[in-house]
Amino acid sequence: MGRMTTFAAAALAVMAAAVTAAPATAAFIDPGRYCSAGGATIAPDDVSTDVGAGVQTASDCYGAFSIKEAKTALGGNGNGSEQQILRALWGDGLVAVGKWDGADTALSVNLGGLIITGIAADLAGGWTISWTADPTSVLPARLTLAVLLKAGSANGANGTADAGSWLFADLYTPYGSTGASGSFAIGWVNGGGQVPGLSHLTLAALLTPLQVPEPASAALLLAGLAAVAAVRRRGRPSRP
Repeated sequence: MGRMTTFAAAALAVMAAAVTAAPATAAFIDPGRYCSAGGATIAPDDVSTDVGAGVQTASDCYGAFSIKEAKTALGGNGNGSEQQILRALWGDGLVAVGKWDGADTALSVNLGGLIITGIAADLAGGWTISWTADPTSVLPARLTLAVLLKAGSANGANGTADAGSWLFADLYTPYGSTGASGSFAIGWVNGGGQVPGLSHLTLAALLTPLQVPEPASAALLLAGLAAVAAVRRRGRPSRP
């Protein structure tokens, strides 16, 4: 049973690693527009979140870019989805969570025991995610979040930058965490030269269990530590 558990955890870890290596294969993706490549017009600290272990800014981001062009590249005639955009940018292992579109969104999306129950945002620049752990032992774990912010554009035409995306990779999510809260700022201007307001927020995610050593491995580790401690004790000079 222990080996099967470890094998499953390792498989999920491989999936999580794939998320952080964005496959720049979709036609709309320009590798130079990733924040890590230095060519983005947005910044990792435009969006932050706290899943219970302190405020974190994004590990990478992409944009700004045209939603219409991206959807056309992915689905033809603009039929691609924003979840497809997130997976194209950040990895196929992501699970579609949902969208905030002007009203708090109730959800029931199960990420291997972490159940996302809602997304909320406000035009003042705050956003939250709520969840419940069932079973509670699913936490602590590593949570990856991929966020897409779609803003209003001047005319919605191809080439108009009206979106950006941010990746939060492998956020340590502690036992007892019930959600995330954070802030966002739109860091680009629309076709009219103005900073646009938020239209909606789209979220995808992936949960990865923490690596837990098998009982035999843990026993060997404890035995090794005990042996080291014994050697150190024998090496100390005796008191007069």
